[in-house]
Order: sequence, then structure tokens, then C-alpha cells
Amino acid sequence: MGHETSLRQTRARAWAEEVMRLHRQYNGTLLQAASRLCRYGGDREDLVAELWSRVLGLGRKSAPPVSLSLPYLLAVLRNLYMNLLRSQRSYSLATLDPSIVYVSAGSPGMSSDEHGETLLRLVERLPEEDIQLLLSDGRRTTDTAPDDALRANRLRVRRHRLRRKLLDALSAQEHRDDP
Repeated sequence: MGHETSLRQTRARAWAEEVMRLHRQYNGTLLQAASRLCRYGGDREDLVAELWSRVLGLGRKSAPPVSLSLPYLLAVLRNLYMNLLRSQRSYSLATLDPSIVYVSAGSPGMSSDEHGETLLRLVERLPEEDIQLLLSDGRRTTDTAPDDALRANRLRVRRHRLRRKLLDALSAQEHRDDP
């Protein structure tokens, strides 16, 4: 048992030294990349610190990656930033105040109430499957197999076409209602 613990400590020390070497070599480049990513919001230092903590955490696994390269680190950095954006977006949607009345602007030909009623009538004509497709956000779930990428792409295209047809029908309805 003592030999196994010693071996684990040696591996952890070697991994930490490798991460420190990479930190000295690539930290400036990663900070520049984070600056480009965070120009619309976010803290570049926090993003890079999270990257290094994730990389250091890889060493806790039984077989850490043999080598880490700059492209790998940049990909992890981009993924961390995208996760940050997704979490901010879901947080901002979850914190909408229900006491505030959100009003649709409508369109020049219709008031917002008429616009909403017309849209509701058009959606009610759609089959249930199409309504569910329009309401889905298109994200892959954790139980989705990677080979379902073609199916997911087909659904995205179909969702886009449904939305386009719905907008065209709404536009046609507006022009019909114009005096």
C-alpha cells in the first residue's frame, strides 16, 4: 500500500511540474486568446485560471494525457467560455421577473394583440410534433449518442424551415388584413 501511495505522489508531482512548465510557456498566449473571447463580457483572468485548474485536475485521473499542446489548451479555453455564456444565458432567462409585463411590439399592420392572436391561430393549425419541434431549443441531451449528429442537423434544418414558414404565413396574414 505504501509503494502505491508513493507512486501516486510521484505521478502527481510530475504532473504538477508539467502543468507549471506549460503555464510558463503558454499563459501569455492563453491570456491573449481569453481577451479576444471576453471582449463582449467575462473576466479573462478567471477564464484562464479555470482552464489551469481543469488541466491540473486531469492529473488526478489514473492515466492523464501524455502531452498537452497549445491547440488542446485553446480548445478547452473556448469550451469553457461557451459554457460560461450558456450558463449566463440560462441564468438571465431564469431570473425574468414575472411581475413585469413583457409586451410584443407587433408590426406596422397589426397591434401587438392582433399579432399575438394571429400567431396563436397559425400555431394551433400545426401538428403537435411540429409545435414540439418549434418549442425545443435544439440542444443535445446527455443521452444523445454522437452518431445522432445527422439526425440533430436534420431537426435543426426542419425547425428553421418551420419558423420561416410561420413567419411567412404571419406576414401573408398581415397583408390580407390590410385595408
